[in-house]
Amino acid sequence: MLNLVLDFDGTMADTFKPSPNEIGVSEAYCLAVDELFGEKGGKALCAVGGLQNRAPIELIHALQAKGIRISGRLEDAAENLVKTKMEVLLREITPNWPLPCAGYAEFNEELCRLSKRKKHLRLAILSSGHTSFIERTLKTWKKEWESLFWPSIIISDDNVRQLPISMEKKIKPSPFLFQLVREKMSEGSFFYFGDDPAKDGMLAVNAGVPFGWFSSGNKKALPSEVVPFLTFSNWKEVAFVLEYL
Repeated sequence: MLNLVLDFDGTMADTFKPSPNEIGVSEAYCLAVDELFGEKGGKALCAVGGLQNRAPIELIHALQAKGIRISGRLEDAAENLVKTKMEVLLREITPNWPLPCAGYAEFNEELCRLSKRKKHLRLAILSSGHTSFIERTLKTWKKEWESLFWPSIIISDDNVRQLPISMEKKIKPSPFLFQLVREKMSEGSFFYFGDDPAKDGMLAVNAGVPFGWFSSGNKKALPSEVVPFLTFSNWKEVAFVLEYL
């Protein structure tokens, strides 16, 4: 069994590019932080360099370090941040946003074609985002495409946000996240694909799986420990090598 595990934001879907209403993932976080913490929250968000692919609880922790007062647990503050952000983000989903990353539509076609030929493969999504957003986006794509290769599982921030474990275990590059994938997809070989060389690349290293780096428009340097088996800027390149994985 071939298990392809993909990050979502910036890997499958171009969610960092704003919608027609000028709202993307980063902008939704800015609006949510402003609503919850006011002007001080916005300044703190700038001070920590913006979202930077952080999970909600990770972002809350960074804001707290910049003097933002959090009442109660980090988990509860993260829950409020997610709720506020999702009220903004979900209504932005249309056939025009978010669009699939370069070549993903063709990659999807290849997955469907290979599955019809009885090649044993499964798709999983491992994301710091949220299941409702991911599923609604995929359903929108499904209406536009002839067929969509639906993931067998989605492991998102929603699965770990309230777990009674340390924050470090809940966020990339913690191997605990990949352990959750393995528990659901126990057999076969695993390959992980993502756009963030530090968070996704090091997650693959920590989990002991090959890493495919979607490097399109990414200016971040690879950590020395990360040696991708494939570096690509268009999913068509992965579709081409699927037969050989």
